Amino acid sequence: MMMLGTLVGLNSLAPKDIAWPGPRLISSLATNLGLLVLCWGGIAMAVGSASRRRSVAGALAGLLALATFLLDYVGRAWQPAESLAWLSPFRHYSPFELLMGKELSTTNILVLAGIAVAGFALAYLVFSRRDISQ
Repeated sequence: MMMLGTLVGLNSLAPKDIAWPGPRLISSLATNLGLLVLCWGGIAMAVGSASRRRSVAGALAGLLALATFLLDYVGRAWQPAESLAWLSPFRHYSPFELLMGKELSTTNILVLAGIAVAGFALAYLVFSRRDISQ
């Protein structure tokens, strides 16, 4: 959907005399965003499988996302927070680096994919051991 939205936006809003981003850049941005979404999907599934109430699971996953986003943001600007900023999945989501011409980092891909796989695996293990008859 991100790629489709980008193409629609470029076709309808971008000036015709300006060079558009290449397909490689657009696909790198979409891959980076997709892996971030999968990462948070795995985390949310793990939290949801361990919770008894969906409101608690949603609130906890949302607060965790907000806290890690703020941790990454503060870690980029404040040196003492840098030592903890590596804990944030947002540290491995780097759209601005891609826009500045860097290649999509293999490390970032592997970390985000690893968190997603670990989250979904943990969700499966926790949920398979729950007694849902209550």
